[in-house]
Amino acid sequence: MTRPSTFCALALAATLAAAPTRASDTQGSLEYPVKASLLLNFAKFAEWPAGSAQAVSPTVAICVLGRDPFRGVLDATVAGRTVGGRPIEVKRYLRVEGIEACHVLFVASSEAATLAQVLARIGDSPVLTVGEAGDFAERGGAIRLSVEDNRTRFSVNLGPTEASGLKLSSKLLHVAREVQVGASR
Repeated sequence: MTRPSTFCALALAATLAAAPTRASDTQGSLEYPVKASLLLNFAKFAEWPAGSAQAVSPTVAICVLGRDPFRGVLDATVAGRTVGGRPIEVKRYLRVEGIEACHVLFVASSEAATLAQVLARIGDSPVLTVGEAGDFAERGGAIRLSVEDNRTRFSVNLGPTEASGLKLSSKLLHVAREVQVGASR
């Protein structure tokens, strides 16, 4: 049986994923507020392997690698929120050093050319990688965000999550546009 809070979070994720966005005007649109909400919900519907640094960390780190397109929206979205009773912190990185300690890592479009280096740095660490590049999942990323028909959608590649022991809730997979088992890191 689904708990009411789980149902509400799932409903929010599905609603936000279907919310209209305007990719051509990201500063004045809902695109990045929707994506920030999705990052929060991805963290809520992920389970890190017991004993991993992510499982024992006192906080949940949602990280941005590269030029931050959220412009403070991510911080506002997670302010005062928790995941599994742990407060959320937003971290930003301009280089790959330290990213393996993140729970959720948003790889900004500015880092598309260095994705292989990013994924190599993470290795088998259970970091949920999220990106916008068209081939993000095919190249070994876990979740690709896209804007299609003015709506934010997401596709999941289970290869990297399964290889690292990270588990995604079936509830999250159910609202994904596509779920594939493919390239791992």
